[in-house]
Amino acid sequence: MESSNLQYAIDKISSLRRFGSRPGLDSIRALLNILGNPQDKLKYVHIAGTNGKGSVCAMLSKILEKSGYKTGLYISPYVIEFRERIQINSKMIPEEKLINLVNIVYSKVTELFEKKIIVTEFEMITAIAFLYYAEEKCDIVVLETGMGGQFDATNIIKTSCADVITPISLDHTAILGNTIEKICDEKRRIIKENSNVIFYRQEPTINKMIESYASELTSRVYYADDLNIVQMSSDLEKNSFIYNNEPYYINLLGNHQIVNASIVIATANALRLSGFNLISNDSIRDGLSEAKNPGRFEYFNLEVPTILDGAHNPSGTQALANTLKQLVKNKKIICIIGMLKDKDVNLAISNLSESFDYVICTEPKNKRKMNCLELKTIADKYFYKTDAESDVIKAYRKAQAMSTEDTVILICGSLYLISEIRNYLDK
Repeated sequence: MESSNLQYAIDKISSLRRFGSRPGLDSIRALLNILGNPQDKLKYVHIAGTNGKGSVCAMLSKILEKSGYKTGLYISPYVIEFRERIQINSKMIPEEKLINLVNIVYSKVTELFEKKIIVTEFEMITAIAFLYYAEEKCDIVVLETGMGGQFDATNIIKTSCADVITPISLDHTAILGNTIEKICDEKRRIIKENSNVIFYRQEPTINKMIESYASELTSRVYYADDLNIVQMSSDLEKNSFIYNNEPYYINLLGNHQIVNASIVIATANALRLSGFNLISNDSIRDGLSEAKNPGRFEYFNLEVPTILDGAHNPSGTQALANTLKQLVKNKKIICIIGMLKDKDVNLAISNLSESFDYVICTEPKNKRKMNCLELKTIADKYFYKTDAESDVIKAYRKAQAMSTEDTVILICGSLYLISEIRNYLDK
């Protein structure tokens, strides 16, 4: 439970939401300059992409931690609580430390306002994270971009040990562009000079764009799909695969997580070749087996089995549909779904058209939410039985009341929605 002082600090950060998202690096550069440029004192693995960033960050940071490195982890959004966004060695930033850093950074934000320089919410959180990691002298930071790449606040860093591009698809099209090529161009621009670039090959156009940009910057390219990882088995508890004739296990479920694990192992191998000699085969195996990523096909073995998945764009919902076919067989599935209106809701939902017996449309607690009745109108095109309930907790109770012994409840559509229901399930 967040203390009142912590909540006051978080409210200070949230007050900057009124400025929305302002792509560009001028404001974050000005803020970090007056804070002493803490970002320049750290080493990074920088991660961009459309899907899988959170899972890749979770697995890679755990491997680095198990290798003995003091490892910072910066992610967004959070699922459990705000402090989850800023971690060192799997521990969230302490409340008092966050409160103190908010006060320091917010005073500088106010100074910049007086000079007509606007700092956004994400920029302030990013500056707080850099300060914390620098003060704690992290050996390396696993740094996840927000929604973009080129003009994302995290791209203020000058160098990186590795730049990772996870699978790219259409999302945030209003900001990043309405073609996969435009989105790739944004994402690939996190690549730094003389770095290691890791990605899993996709369409030839995307591969060539990443390869050519890496070549311009004399950065080495490592292909995650060259590892020849083969899935061994998967159930609602574990995912296993064979790599170099040895078994590996991950908690993250679905075939798409094997792709993410490939990216992680390729990144660990590249780091090993670049001087991170403490990374061993054992630390890779242990890190993968212990990593968790809340809200990504997360299974709760409750009276009515419940799955939470933050799939919110077309490629995410396609992966969800595939995982349901793979792992949830011969079950009646009641789906509770809530979406943000700036997503490709039609296509995202169409991918799930054969997956559910009953759909309850609800709403995430976010100003960009789609009204549940509007969402139901779209859902009616793809599902035979639908309902609408704006409150996700009431929707969940309704699903429970409808359940029989062969029912599974799935909640999906937005990580903001997942955060709310997950806290309820934990209680």
